[in-house]
Amino acid sequence: MSSASTLARFQSLLEPELKLLGQEAKKRHAPLKDACERAIARMGTIAEESLEGEALLRSMEETWRPLLIACDCKSPRLVSIAAGALQRLLSHRLILQSSVAPIITALSKLTEIDEGVQLKVLQCLMALFSNSTDYNLTSTQVPIVLTLAFSMHNPKNSLVVQSTAVATLNQITMSIFDRLPAASDAGASDRFTEAKSAYLLFKDLCLMISGEPSQFVKVSDIPRVFLLELLYMIVNEHSDVISEIPQFITLIREDLSLALAHIQSVQGAADVPNIIRIYRIVTVTLQKFPHELLRQQELFLNLMFRAMDNSETSVCNKLAILNCWKELGENYFYLKKLYTKFDHSSEAGRCNLFANLVSAMCNVIQKAPPTVLASLSAATERVSWHKLLAIRGDEDNPVKSAEPIIVAIDAIVSVCKSLSKLIEVENRPLTSDELANKVEKQTESLSANMIRSIWRPILSACSLLLDKCINEELIEQTLCCCKQFTHACGKAGLTEAQDAFIFAMNDLSLIQPGTTSLTPKNGQILRVLFDIANGLGGSGVLDSSWFVLLQNFQQLDTVLLNNQAMIESTQTDVALIKTLLSKIFEGTRYFEPNALLSIVQALCKLSAESNKSPETALVQILTPGSPSQRQGMLSTFALQRIADVTDANIFRIDLFWDLIFTHLSEMVTSSTDESIRKASVDTATHIILLYLQVYRTYTTDTSLKDSSAECPSESFFQLQPKVIDILRVMRGCGKSDVRVGCLNLIFTIMQRAGQELTPASWRLILGILSVSSEVGTEVAVGFKSVVLICSDFMPILDGEALQSLISCVGQYSQQTAVPDKTNTNLSAIQQTLSIADYCSSHPQDATPSHWNSLFIQLREAATDARPEVRHSSLKTLFTALITHGCGLPVPCWNTLFWDVLLKVLDAIHSSALAAEQQTSQDPASQKGFIMHHSRNTAAKQWYETRCIVLDGVARLIRVYYKATKSSVSRFNQVLKRLAVHLASASLHVSEEVAIVGIKSLHSLVTDVCLENSEENDLSENTDVLTHDMWVTWQRISECQTTPTPVVTSMVEGLCEMFVVSSKGADSPLRKFLFDSREKILPILDRVMRLPAASDTLTFPSKIQTAVFTTLQTLPSFSPSDVALHTNVIRLICGFLPSLGLVNSCLKDPSLLNTFPPGQLQLTEKLLTLLKESYTSSETPEGVKRDAFIDLVKKLQPILLSRYFSTPGQQFWTCAVPMVSDVMQAGLATFQPNNEATKANWLVIVSTLKVYLEHADESSPTPGPPENEKCDVAILTLIEEVLLPMTVDHQETSCRDDLVELLRWCSCQRQRRALAETAMQIVFRLCSANTVNGEPRSLQIGKAVIPIVITRCREILKEYLNDDRQQDRCPLPKSRHDEVVCVLDRLAVSDLSPKLFEDLNDDPNLRVSCPAAFGNRGLPVRLLPVLVEFVTCKDDSLKEALTTVLRIVTSEIGLSNSIPVL
Repeated sequence: MSSASTLARFQSLLEPELKLLGQEAKKRHAPLKDACERAIARMGTIAEESLEGEALLRSMEETWRPLLIACDCKSPRLVSIAAGALQRLLSHRLILQSSVAPIITALSKLTEIDEGVQLKVLQCLMALFSNSTDYNLTSTQVPIVLTLAFSMHNPKNSLVVQSTAVATLNQITMSIFDRLPAASDAGASDRFTEAKSAYLLFKDLCLMISGEPSQFVKVSDIPRVFLLELLYMIVNEHSDVISEIPQFITLIREDLSLALAHIQSVQGAADVPNIIRIYRIVTVTLQKFPHELLRQQELFLNLMFRAMDNSETSVCNKLAILNCWKELGENYFYLKKLYTKFDHSSEAGRCNLFANLVSAMCNVIQKAPPTVLASLSAATERVSWHKLLAIRGDEDNPVKSAEPIIVAIDAIVSVCKSLSKLIEVENRPLTSDELANKVEKQTESLSANMIRSIWRPILSACSLLLDKCINEELIEQTLCCCKQFTHACGKAGLTEAQDAFIFAMNDLSLIQPGTTSLTPKNGQILRVLFDIANGLGGSGVLDSSWFVLLQNFQQLDTVLLNNQAMIESTQTDVALIKTLLSKIFEGTRYFEPNALLSIVQALCKLSAESNKSPETALVQILTPGSPSQRQGMLSTFALQRIADVTDANIFRIDLFWDLIFTHLSEMVTSSTDESIRKASVDTATHIILLYLQVYRTYTTDTSLKDSSAECPSESFFQLQPKVIDILRVMRGCGKSDVRVGCLNLIFTIMQRAGQELTPASWRLILGILSVSSEVGTEVAVGFKSVVLICSDFMPILDGEALQSLISCVGQYSQQTAVPDKTNTNLSAIQQTLSIADYCSSHPQDATPSHWNSLFIQLREAATDARPEVRHSSLKTLFTALITHGCGLPVPCWNTLFWDVLLKVLDAIHSSALAAEQQTSQDPASQKGFIMHHSRNTAAKQWYETRCIVLDGVARLIRVYYKATKSSVSRFNQVLKRLAVHLASASLHVSEEVAIVGIKSLHSLVTDVCLENSEENDLSENTDVLTHDMWVTWQRISECQTTPTPVVTSMVEGLCEMFVVSSKGADSPLRKFLFDSREKILPILDRVMRLPAASDTLTFPSKIQTAVFTTLQTLPSFSPSDVALHTNVIRLICGFLPSLGLVNSCLKDPSLLNTFPPGQLQLTEKLLTLLKESYTSSETPEGVKRDAFIDLVKKLQPILLSRYFSTPGQQFWTCAVPMVSDVMQAGLATFQPNNEATKANWLVIVSTLKVYLEHADESSPTPGPPENEKCDVAILTLIEEVLLPMTVDHQETSCRDDLVELLRWCSCQRQRRALAETAMQIVFRLCSANTVNGEPRSLQIGKAVIPIVITRCREILKEYLNDDRQQDRCPLPKSRHDEVVCVLDRLAVSDLSPKLFEDLNDDPNLRVSCPAAFGNRGLPVRLLPVLVEFVTCKDDSLKEALTTVLRIVTSEIGLSNSIPVL
């Protein structure tokens, strides 16, 4: 600090006080006033002297001297101001050390003045010993100051002064001892010299408490209590320094100890405050000087022991002793030294002070009456030193008799904590300097020996407290002691002591019989046990104690799970206990390996004990409302906690899995209780799933191994086979519930972690699933896993596992353990198809052995007695083969046919025959699916099976003929055996079997032959099939009772063969059919005459249609074969109705009922087929010519059917178009002037006449429009075909017959269409013959013209006559139209004059009327009739008549002579 600032501060502190003193002293104390004024003046000149440091302070002494003058005054006011100013100057160190002496002298004279002055004096004394002032008083000044301060501590003074004096003395004393030199500051002699004042003060204090006069401080009658407080403060605060000064040690050993011992030995009621402080000093002295006061320790402690045992010792003294022991117990270093020097010492005569000390603490509790222990409550306070020091005597003693027990508990707890700390110190990592002593430290086991010497009394005291006490706070403290001591025992390796404490707490924590809930004490003890488990379990020190703890936890768990178990305090406590219990097992993740093995072993042992002796795992709990009834609940606590431990240590499961595996194996196989077995299975399930989950996590993302703090070791990933092996044990168990649980576990594994299983695991699992198919209760459960494997996991299976899967699925497809429920069988068979799909899509994984095994499994299921099973198997087999045949390995084909298909064929055939020979079963006796009546017997069910297998084998050969032919050995033998089966089936009594046999045989022959299209001749394989096929066809066609569907199938197959072959190139099939063309016609003929051919509601039937198609196709195989064409036509004609039958029906209509059903449709189809066959361009002309007459004759009866009385049999209409086509095709082959041609023409004319001019009057005249169309068609045929052909063939007579037939038709007015058409035709025939007409047309015209003239004349005359007779009633419109038509035709007629040359007219006519031979000759010749027709009353005809008449008059030269009529 600079001199300017020092001077400024000095002035600020002193100048106001000097002014104040001057004002106060101006009247009565003039010298003081003058001194103050001079001092003030001097302060003004000091600043000009530029002094520094001590020179400045020395020059300022003149200024504060008036303060000393003021102190000599007796005025309290002046003295107070002066003392206050001195205190402030001293506090700021503005007075030199050398100037302190006069101040002390002045202050010593002021002790008798008032209270205010006394306080100022004390403040000045405190300023002298303040750390900030640092005044170093001499050995002569110190006693003066102390004497002055002690004198203030006088009962005569006020309490304020006394208390200030105490504070001043405390500060002075602390300052004196604070200034003691350290060992490094000076030598031994110098240190004592510097510490002389402190030494003398300490000695005086010792003398004064002993009642002797002081030597250093000249005082007396100082309260002993205050002296003891000073001694305690000195020893407690400055023991480190005084322990280094021998003189102090001697002083403490000889004077202080003796004084304390003396006072301690003499205890009275008035000495309670002193005794309390003495014990306090003893406590700190023993702790601070354990080596120096070795003998004194024994003395003090023995005195305390005797005092505690003395019944006359006051409670306060006992509390002081106990607090002393408590503090000693808290100092682990002291306890260690105490034990080392006494209990552990090998010197003779040494007592066990440490053990005695702890025993004395425990005796306080053990000797306490039970009523006192029970009366301890939360209101009982802990009596600390602070409370004891406030006691002035027994008369104001607030201490209760129960309070020593509480302090004793605290003392025991402190010992336990110190021992724990000592163990930690001993077990700390050694420094490099301590490594050399490592063996020595390990062999000492000091802490272990200390614990060994005291654990029994501590256990006894704690057990007694826990048993009797009900105060939660004290129980908690006691439990804390037990916990601390148990921890210490565990860390020291004292298993016996550790187990003893745990056993004791276990016994006290268990729920007592007859109670309904946990008590708060139970909860407190349990929480301590939890702490012990967490604290010691991880380091492996519990070892065998785990079993004891876990037994307790098991019972606790059972209580908590019971609905009636409620803790008495709050539900929150229950939740807390549950949480703490769970955290024990969760915390095992931090356990050392040995500790982890210990708890797992204990859990396994506990679980095994519960299983062997269930009564040990039962907790009896009263059922509310029924006190006489109890319910027991078998605990699965151990198994559940095994799962919890595994959860927490899954990364280290390889360390303890063998223990768990052995235990779970024993539990599932030997336990007689189902709940235990279920819990064991659940535990195994949980562990396996957790393991696989972690396995998947770290195998999927390998980076986690580097980034994760917890990561499995390599042995973890190699453990899977051992983990999964528990399934084998479970499956081998004789208990059904365990085996079902095993299967459920497998399914769960598949769902959650199937991708992580290794090949060895897959083989084990599939083996288990296979065996499960043999037990009814396990089939459904096991099959779920099989389905899941087939759907999701086949890609990860290796070859051996895939083989196992196939066998497993086969076992389920054949299972009979649940015969009434075949859903599993059917689903398993469906899974084989999934396997086949996989094998086909992954050829690199599927070997021939896989395929063969798959087919063999289906073969076994294909002969199952249950129809739905074998049908599904067969369908699946053939579906798989057809779908995946292209990818099937070559070696598999041979095995497939010889070991599978042929054996299946033979077995099914044999079973079907056996079923046919049995008596029909009652439909009600059938089990399983509800069967239709067509399947309600075994034989009918085997029929369906035969159908499936025959169709499947045939279809397989058709699709993969080339592959099978080249891969299957003795393939012709295979076909031969198959052909035998197909032929047998084709002739079977069952329709469905026969149909399948026929279709399969047909399709097989067709496809096999087509596949051989590159060969020059039929192979041996084809011969085998075709021979059996022909035999089958013949036998079917010869049997009149063959069912319609069978015949239909046979004929349709035959038709298909011909159709397919006709469209392709030359092939063996075509060659075969060509060579067999003559065989087929008789078969077709017989088939058409079978009853089955017409057994239908719609015609033509399928059989008839197929026959027609075959007949239509057959000629294409040999177009030049006249005989074939002729036979085909004759065969078709043979199916048509005969003339005799038609004539008979015409005479006797009742015979129409003999016509086959559908004859109309059949005849129509036959005629169409016949027309196509006959008119085909491929049909040779010779065939047409030879068959013409027969064909026309065959058509004649059909045409006559027009006159049947039953309209339903009018099938003649379909024959009319054919007549036209046939005649056109046939007439083209005729040769003119040939006898055969003449005969044919006669038949033609006769046929047409019969059709148009049938004279049976009883037959009604048909009038439907379709009949008229047929009539018009016949007339058109005559006009366009027949008449021209008669001219070509020079058949004049036939021509005339045809013309006459036209005339007859034109006269059939009741058949209006026929008549009108006939008239139109004759007009056209005439009109076509123009002047330049062809000779053929001219000849026809000359033949027709007479009919035209005649018919026109007749029509006009008949109309005129009828018109006259009808009077005013008009004639029918048809008659009117007929006349109009004639008039119109006459009006436009323009004929060739040559037509009139050969008419037999009057010879004079040519001369008289040349116009009659001209182009208009026709109306001219009809002029007389026309003139007569003028009289007709029908005015609508007159216009047309006028037109014709004008034409005629114009032709004959009478132009414009005819008026309008």
